[in-house]
Amino acid sequence: MDGTQLKQMRLSRNLTQKLVADTLGWPQSFLSMIENDQRSCSKEQEEALCEFYANFSSFTSLEIKFDYVRVRVPTNDTKTVVEEILGMDFNSFFYAETRLYGYIEMYQKGMIRVLNSKKGDDKGVLIELSGQGCRNYESVLDERNDSWYQFFTRCVSFNGVPRRIDIAVDDFEELFSLHEFAQKLNRGEFDSKFRTWRFQEEKQLLDNLSSGLSVYLGSSQSLMYFCFYQKNYEIAKKQKLPLEEVEVKNRYEIRLRDAKAVSFIEQYLNKVDFSDLTMGILANQLIMFEGEKNANVWKPWGKLIQNVGKVNLTMTPEKPNYNRKLMYLKTQPARTMKIVKTVDEILGLNRFGEILEETELREQDEKIVEDEVRAVYEYIQENPDAIHYLL
Repeated sequence: MDGTQLKQMRLSRNLTQKLVADTLGWPQSFLSMIENDQRSCSKEQEEALCEFYANFSSFTSLEIKFDYVRVRVPTNDTKTVVEEILGMDFNSFFYAETRLYGYIEMYQKGMIRVLNSKKGDDKGVLIELSGQGCRNYESVLDERNDSWYQFFTRCVSFNGVPRRIDIAVDDFEELFSLHEFAQKLNRGEFDSKFRTWRFQEEKQLLDNLSSGLSVYLGSSQSLMYFCFYQKNYEIAKKQKLPLEEVEVKNRYEIRLRDAKAVSFIEQYLNKVDFSDLTMGILANQLIMFEGEKNANVWKPWGKLIQNVGKVNLTMTPEKPNYNRKLMYLKTQPARTMKIVKTVDEILGLNRFGEILEETELREQDEKIVEDEVRAVYEYIQENPDAIHYLL
């Protein structure tokens, strides 16, 4: 096999010469000469290259998404922030007093929050999108034919400053075991700019089964912080699903604060590819080795940081909040409700109905009802035949 063919195998997998050479323990110049037919390689070296490339699929099941966003805007005009930056109807938000982060009032729709400070306070207005808030806002972006890029552009145009940005990389393949990852950290088989790391694993008392492993790199108070954890355990527990039915396996989170968050968004708005930014942070902050420090790069780690660059920023829109209420109803209080209703039927009582009658909806609950009813009516108007299936 000539050098051109070997080079094409590398490029088709989006691998750099440096990563391949470092992993195999070769000088980069040696690999460069092979690929340019300036030097032949032995049969053993060619087999080592082919085996290495065979272990790197051209596509890895990864998804990258914003998972937490906090932006401070120097104003007290919440209506302008909601309508001009978020692009949403201000009247669809409910109002509440708050003491969160030192703010005094909050406007909320689903998990999309806009917090306001005292007039003249330098805290201004804070846009906060939790993980679920990001999914809620992606529903808004989807309806507007909008994007995260345009959202952050609008933030900057109003002198908004990112205070916290979390990026989540979801691994559907389980490129590596987090238990093995933690063991390698414990043995010192890594090089990192982080000064500290720790891991935590929950165990169920009765059967000693794991509830999932989490590995933390860096301090939670620092400007950059990694959290790698077994996302499948979290989802299985929350949704009452068998572990094997959960598609996502591991989640690798990058948490950026203040100057690091500002720098990330500045680069993103300068048209630097989102996944390249993410890969660069992972690769620059942490390198895992096959054995002792400065040995070859651990292949599963190399596979992660090289394939992240092939994955686009994804959106998984989810409207607030009716569907989540249904999910909660099915997984949590449904049995209790069934018990009360069954006892009512047997004894001729109406405690279940009385509880419902006595329960008052809050303003945010009424907003959920309005949103869901409006969405159904709009769907029927666009699809008249659907009414037969809804009734």
